[in-house]
Amino acid sequence: MKVFASTGCIVGGFWEKLALYRDAGLREIEIGTTTEALGDDVVERLRGYDVRYVVHNYFPPPAEAFVLNLASPDEGVRARSLRLVDDALVTAAQLGSPLYSVHAGFVSDPVGSDGRSYVFGPGGDAEAAKARFVASLEWALARGVELGVELIVENNVCTPATRGALLLQTAQEFEELGDFGILLDTGHLNVSATTLLFDRAEFVGRLAHRIRAFHLHDNDGSADRHEPVAEDSWALAAVRETQAETIVVEALRDHVEQVRSWL
Repeated sequence: MKVFASTGCIVGGFWEKLALYRDAGLREIEIGTTTEALGDDVVERLRGYDVRYVVHNYFPPPAEAFVLNLASPDEGVRARSLRLVDDALVTAAQLGSPLYSVHAGFVSDPVGSDGRSYVFGPGGDAEAAKARFVASLEWALARGVELGVELIVENNVCTPATRGALLLQTAQEFEELGDFGILLDTGHLNVSATTLLFDRAEFVGRLAHRIRAFHLHDNDGSADRHEPVAEDSWALAAVRETQAETIVVEALRDHVEQVRSWL
């Protein structure tokens, strides 16, 4: 098992954080939480840090920002999302990342953000969104096989405000939409289980054989707060129920030494 630190654990510029991680002795890093322009030589620069990477979702960020949505009802947005996923898979292959994780789709495209999560307008056809997502995912999974990178999908976080706007929040949804690998975000699972009134342990038990990686952080069930995981946390028990070999710490920290001390 390898434990990675997410570049989202601390604030700052992408290259600044990467240098801090390297100087602190962190040699396993998940890259993906940035929208800043990184330049055309991003792979060459990343190789120069002599660390092991896994690539997550919106990376490398495109020149013109948008919300990645593989289930988008807007064919232009869905096409851009597929291009970004293709770029990410190529980048993962070039960096030797065995995995690339992507967010599950949304029924409709966000209309804004409240600072913590996306805001969605009313309505949307969930069944049509599932069909679009499956079509996108089939292409992306095949592309990953071509490149030697396993594409896995992260569970969405459902709050009362986003109920009905998201895909892949429950075990049943994952079972219905295919047999692809899963990135289980424990913070997302805790909030979704609270909102939708299902059992976290049952979710993990039903899907344990498909869980390839974890985003590890916690909360009180009301919001995705990215808090550190306690030693007796249910989240660590969930990890032990699976054969996942990649654990990504995604808790927010004030400085890099706090990140290093947890790993």
